[in-house]
Amino acid sequence: MLFLIFLLLAQGEEGEEQPRGECEDDNLCVLYSKALETAKTPTFDRIFHDLTQIRYTNEKLKFDSEGRVLMATVGLLYNFPYKSGNKITLTQETWFTVHPDLQNACKYYKGNDKSQRMVQQLGLPPDTKITAVAEFYVSLSDIFRPCPDPEITDSECLLSVPVYNSNSTEPDVPWYCPEEDEELEQVSSRWVEVEKKHFEWMCSTWKNLYKQPEIYNNYPWTGLGYTYDWATEHGYGLSEFVVAKGKTVVFQGKYDLNKYCLL
Repeated sequence: MLFLIFLLLAQGEEGEEQPRGECEDDNLCVLYSKALETAKTPTFDRIFHDLTQIRYTNEKLKFDSEGRVLMATVGLLYNFPYKSGNKITLTQETWFTVHPDLQNACKYYKGNDKSQRMVQQLGLPPDTKITAVAEFYVSLSDIFRPCPDPEITDSECLLSVPVYNSNSTEPDVPWYCPEEDEELEQVSSRWVEVEKKHFEWMCSTWKNLYKQPEIYNNYPWTGLGYTYDWATEHGYGLSEFVVAKGKTVVFQGKYDLNKYCLL
C-alpha cells in the first residue's frame, strides 16, 4: 500500500490528506491501473521470500536502549514541535518501512526527481508528492505485517490462513471475512495463531484500498508484506509494517527527502 501502504498515508505538511486529482499523465495512469489490478489478488507466485525480519539478531536494524526499532514513514509529516526523543501518541493508523530499507533504496534512485521514484516504490498514487521522511522508534509489540500472518520476525507471508469456516461474508476479498459474532477456528495454529480481529482488519483494509470510485484513491496493497513498486515489472517494493492508532512512538527526526537519501 499500507502501507505503506506502503500503502503509507500521503499527507500534506499540515496533516491534511492531499486531494487526488484526475490522471494528467496517461502513461502513469495506465501503469498505476495495472498495478491495482495485479496487486489486489495475491497469488503464490507473488510471495516474496526475503522480507526484512524485525528481530534483535538482525544487525542491519537500529534499536534504542529500550529495545524499540527505528522505523520510517512518509505519512506523518506534520509541522509538529517535537524534538528527538519526544514520545508521540499516533492519532491514526500508520504504515512504516523499517530503517534503513527506504534510505538504502533511495540512494540508488536515478535522476533528480527522488519524490516520484519513492512514490512508485511505496505503491502510492502518481499524484502524491513526498518532500520529507520522518523516523520514529517503535516498540516491537506494537508492529504487525499487513498480511494474513502478521508476525514480523519471519521472512515471508502466507497467502492465507486456513480456517474451518467456509462462507466468507465478502466473497470479493481474497481472504476469509468472518461474521461479527462468529467464532473463528484455524485449521492449524502450529506455526502461527491469528486473532479474529486481524482477519477483520485484513478484510476492511482491502475494501478501503480497492473499492474507491476514483482511481487515485485506491492503493495497490499486496497483502504479502511488501509495497507494490508499480514502476518495475516484478512489483517487489520494500517490506512494510503497520502500527495502530493510539500506540506511542518516539520521534527521532524529520528529514528533507533529498538529504535523507544522502545520509
